[in-house]
Amino acid sequence: MRGESVNIFKIEEHHEAFIIWCYLIKRKSIPEKDNILFHVDHHADMGCPVLDRSVNDILLNNIEDIKSFTYSNLRISDFIIPAIYQNFFNEFYWLQRIYSGKNTAKDHYVKSNKREGKVFVDLVDDSAWKRFTPDDGRVLYKNTQLNPENVISIKKEVILDIDLDYFSSHRARLTENRLEITEKEFKNIKENKYHFLNNEYKYKLISENKRFFVKFYHGLESEEKAHLTSKTEIEKRVNRFFDYIKDNNISFSNVILCRSRFSNYTPANQWNFIEDLLTKRFKKINNSDILTIEDIK
Repeated sequence: MRGESVNIFKIEEHHEAFIIWCYLIKRKSIPEKDNILFHVDHHADMGCPVLDRSVNDILLNNIEDIKSFTYSNLRISDFIIPAIYQNFFNEFYWLQRIYSGKNTAKDHYVKSNKREGKVFVDLVDDSAWKRFTPDDGRVLYKNTQLNPENVISIKKEVILDIDLDYFSSHRARLTENRLEITEKEFKNIKENKYHFLNNEYKYKLISENKRFFVKFYHGLESEEKAHLTSKTEIEKRVNRFFDYIKDNNISFSNVILCRSRFSNYTPANQWNFIEDLLTKRFKKINNSDILTIEDIK
């Protein structure tokens, strides 16, 4: 379970993990390919992005350019698939608090249209779609879903990738973001029933003191206050998690802690409490160096 020391990387949103992986590879802290990602999260984050810029040969760029690529191309729901396509990982474990299935590994593959590294598919290897995606350029990996009751055996060291929302997540309820627009666009949205917002988004138009806004909604339309996980329950979940990695002899030297506070997946009044709990526990296990995304240069 324990190495001589552990690097703890604290990031704000989860797509920044892509920057950390590139940083570790470029520094030769981890191999350039065939690593194991152990993803501890309320969500899979395994969406297939459509990129404006190719991920091919991303490691030839400097860190600032990789940051630019990440912030302009990747989202918090789709940053893992491009990394698998680049062979950073050939095994993916997703630990969920609530998962009723068995921990059977499935053979998946990722493929990019014309090998361009922009448009991706992620399919089970025996899928009926296989005949539509020729073998050339296919990147194989194993995908395993877990819950804290599943016993596993991982022989190699993993990259431990933790979203704080695993311990407390409340974005199943309605959340909102507001964007200010011009009066002209306000009227355009209101009058044009085929405006792209009307086709794809859940929103509300608001006019306040001669200023105009679009309020975007995410989640269920409910005015109920989201239920927050108690601190006692969070502590139990943290303890259970550390028991799990100990009981299953999971070895690691690099840990990513994703706050998810700006996206509101981790409650704003709880992320700091959860992060402190995890940091203290990791420090008890190993000597720990802590870096933030600003330290990655």
